[in-house]
Amino acid sequence: MVAQAAFLIHLLVRGGRIFQTLNVILTILSFLTVLHVVSKRDKAAYKTAWVFLILLFPLFGGLLYLMFHVQGPTRSLAKKVRTVEAENAVQFALPGTGYDAAEKYVGELFPQVRYLQNTAGFPIYDHTSVQYFSPGERLFEALLPALEQAEHYIFLEFFIVQEGNMWDSILNILKKRSPKA
Repeated sequence: MVAQAAFLIHLLVRGGRIFQTLNVILTILSFLTVLHVVSKRDKAAYKTAWVFLILLFPLFGGLLYLMFHVQGPTRSLAKKVRTVEAENAVQFALPGTGYDAAEKYVGELFPQVRYLQNTAGFPIYDHTSVQYFSPGERLFEALLPALEQAEHYIFLEFFIVQEGNMWDSILNILKKRSPKA
């Protein structure tokens, strides 16, 4: 950022006409780069971050984008990750996906369903339910019996886990329910 600011100040002081021409060219290039980023099939948060960076710093934002996306190792690593994900997708897929049936039930919300399944990697499933717990103590009261009754698998996702009464209770159930290796 400092280098870009120094470069722009130098152009303002030393070359008014050159600065105007360079500014127009960089603005056009930034706009074209932003169009390229927006048109890619990628996660919205990722695209928004790049668009913001490129438009805020037209010269170095665009160069940074090119530096990260033209490198060979980055592409080869991304290809390896896609290959591993494709090979293991079967192991992570649950039976009973509700994608096809969802179109008639969710109506105008179906584009969000399609995004969640195809882009974000979060498929929807048949025969599932959701229950909202507020406050968290009600979750804890319902969680322990549900863990005890699980038949096929247990999937837990928490933002923060800390040792204590709640985690110790969950961990004891998981240890008891896990298959012996």
